[in-house]
Amino acid sequence: MKIETNDLSLFGLDLSQAWGYVKLAWRDLLWNQLSPVRRAFAETVEVRSLEPGQEGYYRLGQKQNLAAPKVQANAFILPDDIVLLKSLQLPLAVEVELAEVVHLEVLASCPFAVEDASYAWLAEQNGGDFINVQVAMARQADINNCLLENTIDKSTTEIWAMTPAGIACFDGEAVEKREGRYRKRLLTTVAFVVASYLLLLFAPAIISSARALQAEKVEQQYTSLKQSSAKAVTLKESLARKNVVLAEVETLVSESSSLLPLLAELTNLAEDDVWFRNVRLDKDKLQLTGYATNAAEFMQLLSSHENFQQVKQRGGIRKDRASGQEVFTVEMQLSEAGQKGDAQ
Repeated sequence: MKIETNDLSLFGLDLSQAWGYVKLAWRDLLWNQLSPVRRAFAETVEVRSLEPGQEGYYRLGQKQNLAAPKVQANAFILPDDIVLLKSLQLPLAVEVELAEVVHLEVLASCPFAVEDASYAWLAEQNGGDFINVQVAMARQADINNCLLENTIDKSTTEIWAMTPAGIACFDGEAVEKREGRYRKRLLTTVAFVVASYLLLLFAPAIISSARALQAEKVEQQYTSLKQSSAKAVTLKESLARKNVVLAEVETLVSESSSLLPLLAELTNLAEDDVWFRNVRLDKDKLQLTGYATNAAEFMQLLSSHENFQQVKQRGGIRKDRASGQEVFTVEMQLSEAGQKGDAQ
């Protein structure tokens, strides 16, 4: 014996009906003409009709008293003589599969050939246990002839039928375009709401990240400034050292310039066999190191000169093996006349 199973079941309970009610609730929320969501995004449709009083602007099946509204869709109401109306009263239990039930009723009761039949339907609840459905049926050939006679393009114009309960809309390309625009506006709004929610949700994290990046940037600037300051300090210290060296050089230059007159005087005083290896001047004290054939005679000559006083020998006189001359080192003090000559 074959046992039938249902994929939508849990612990033996049939969940297919429950899922159907979920889809029905979702459809009523987004697509029902009484839904506040549908009312917020519904378009105004400009309607043409051969019947008097039916032309105008419609929104959610209701005629609007508008002068020149923004229109994105067009519709044409079929004349009553080519439309067959039928009322159905169905139990509330078939609400989940209402479209399938209406289709079966049309197939069972439509006087036209199935391949040439077209229908539209509109459901309304009376608050009881039944659903009232208004069905509008017409031959597709009659619809095409009517559109051709009135120069109506069905690819851009919706086909409507007037029923006692309101407007019933036939399926078609123009209807799909309008529903597509509604779906796009709906998705755009949902995306905006989700993005706003995510922005509010992650705003603290974004702000914290921005502050962290700002703090990191400030720290980098501080580090760069610190490095620049260190370079400036290094340059300052280097400049100070160079200034010291420059001062020493200037002192040496000054001393060298002071020695020139004194060296000239010593050169004139010494014989050709006397020459100096080192001359050092410290204020008024002069120290000479040099070579001479007779060092004692040269020292005696210095002692007798008026510009030199307190001539003293340092370290004694020794013989240089290479040149055969005597090496001497002598210290003396410049007299006032010698200092004046040095200054000049």
